[in-house]
Amino acid sequence: MDNHVEEIDEQEDEQRLERVAAIDVAKATGMVCVRVPHRSVPGRRVSKVWEVSATTNSIATLSDELFEMGIERVVIESTSDYWRTFFSAPRGALTYPPRSGEGLEVRIPGSNG
Repeated sequence: MDNHVEEIDEQEDEQRLERVAAIDVAKATGMVCVRVPHRSVPGRRVSKVWEVSATTNSIATLSDELFEMGIERVVIESTSDYWRTFFSAPRGALTYPPRSGEGLEVRIPGSNG
């Protein structure tokens, strides 16, 4: 077994986001985790985790909640193609532009786009 550990320096163009979300998508649900700054303690962060059903209304509500939290980026992880339900929900759910005004960047391995 190789015990060599590679150290990777920070890149100048690397982004650091204050408000992020990740969704681990299964067939009928998504486990959502957000990481945001603590409301009253500078330098501290808070994680919140909850489950959302993979229905149109639940995903639209989730999108509104993430927008209200000021989430800057949403990352979706999924086996199979269950991610499509969360990614292509009506009303642009989960695809709003980041607060910085930059365009949405989408990288989906194996999706041909």
